[in-house]
Amino acid sequence: MIDVEPFIKEVLEKKIPEENLRFFGEDNEGVVVDFETETHLKRFTVWRDYLRCDYEALCIATDELSICKSQEFDSVGKLISIFNKFYHTAYSEVDKFINELYEDYRARLIDREEIANIISEDYYSNDIRDYYPYEKYLSLLWKEEYLNEKDIDLLDLCLFYQYIDNEVDILGYLVTGHGGDTYEKFEAKGTLEALKPKIQAFVERCYARYEEVMQIYLEAPERFKTK
Repeated sequence: MIDVEPFIKEVLEKKIPEENLRFFGEDNEGVVVDFETETHLKRFTVWRDYLRCDYEALCIATDELSICKSQEFDSVGKLISIFNKFYHTAYSEVDKFINELYEDYRARLIDREEIANIISEDYYSNDIRDYYPYEKYLSLLWKEEYLNEKDIDLLDLCLFYQYIDNEVDILGYLVTGHGGDTYEKFEAKGTLEALKPKIQAFVERCYARYEEVMQIYLEAPERFKTK
């Protein structure tokens, strides 16, 4: 059976209470982790004999499963990677809406010559000191050979949010990495339906400013301007 001690350590480092983690079976062949976010009850089960994990997220508001999936792994590192993605993914309506906007933004830019990749990442924190527990990044990476003397290769579209009663408090930035500058900022609070057009407008502004921002950080940027 696979040694799950590194996995257990990863779980506990996320401030999940130890009592939310339990082994099952005569030889501890399985382990279950239960935890809760503002919107979901989450369960992650590891089958040590079969090198398989099952995970599900139950929406508290609707009592319906947002995801129910099994996945195989071949190392404890892969197991931790699967768990981290499950832990950080919100599966909420806010999350799904932002994902749709990010996918459209990515599709419109990914084929450009100067872009190496565009990667989406989610982060969740249950630390009460974090004002915005949910963070969603869309990170655009420029090809190294096209950078100018500023040596900035990263442009991040970021949206952070939290729930306050029945409303969403959201903050957004378009910012370059490694000590770069902020080019767009967005703040709003309200119901998701009221916020949807505002969030969409912010993402559209970020897309509209890409040509301008790109010219600041790339060598001979006129080569990459769209006609």
